[in-house]
Amino acid sequence: MVKIRPKGFLSGMNDKELLNYTFSLQGDDVTRGELSKKDGRLYNLLRERKLINSINSLSMRWQTYKEWHQYGLKNRYDKRNPISLSGSEDKEERSWYSKGGTMRKEGWLKKFPFKRLMRYRGYLINMGDRRLLDEVRSIYGSDITKGKLKEKDGSLYNELSKRELIYKIESVKTKSGKERRYRGFFSDKEDEELLNYTFSLYGDDVTIKELKEKDASLIIELRKRNLTNKLNRLRRQKGYLKIWNSFNKEMLEEIEKNNRDFPTCTQLRKTGKDRLVNSMYKDYGGKYAVMERIGYNERKIEELAGELEEIVREI
Repeated sequence: MVKIRPKGFLSGMNDKELLNYTFSLQGDDVTRGELSKKDGRLYNLLRERKLINSINSLSMRWQTYKEWHQYGLKNRYDKRNPISLSGSEDKEERSWYSKGGTMRKEGWLKKFPFKRLMRYRGYLINMGDRRLLDEVRSIYGSDITKGKLKEKDGSLYNELSKRELIYKIESVKTKSGKERRYRGFFSDKEDEELLNYTFSLYGDDVTIKELKEKDASLIIELRKRNLTNKLNRLRRQKGYLKIWNSFNKEMLEEIEKNNRDFPTCTQLRKTGKDRLVNSMYKDYGGKYAVMERIGYNERKIEELAGELEEIVREI
């Protein structure tokens, strides 16, 4: 929906200002058809001033190689493969790359120091399966789909297909929002990686019982590898946090992890510490009561006093 503009707002602009306003509002890769549908008044004024040919031509952005080049370096496009920019879902990235394409005679794209995929003959063939999969994820990210990979990097796609590894590409979400794991997902992970994966999904204080309810296939894999003893059996037992020493120990650990600052409830919940937050308010009178009981405020004052003394000595 177009915002209401004051009377004379558009007519008071010169040609350059009007084009810049159009690009800032609609994006510099907007087509004439799209602009006509989205903002008829602006479209008609551009036609009246014979500026409509500038739409979707990128002629007003990056008018010199220097501007275009500096913009690319600023956004770290020199660390990217050109294929990832030309097929990017980000309009700005596509627009920047397209502008370089329109300046083919001047050689803008050739001159820019892209991180190109210069593979020698046999480069992919000589890779082991695991390293080949790492190559895909390091270049295109872990959520690259089969279709996108085929479009962007045919040689890599074909090599994966030959080895029957292509099914391991593509992270598909189920209706519940959980990630559907490809066949062999667990076997690709070392023990430590599997544990870190478990903790990243369910928090580092998840119990065996909870994991069994939430993710049966994961708990089965952990049992096969005798890793269930690495899960914290004690922390989430009923009434565990009602014991002050247990709660205090947990709370001090979280403070230490948070650079010795008392974490907010939001921070605790983000790291899977919902029960710690609930217990803090239900059993111990809330955040400020807990801070007082564990002596957090006194320790903080002492720390600040020590820092102040050091500053005074330096002066």
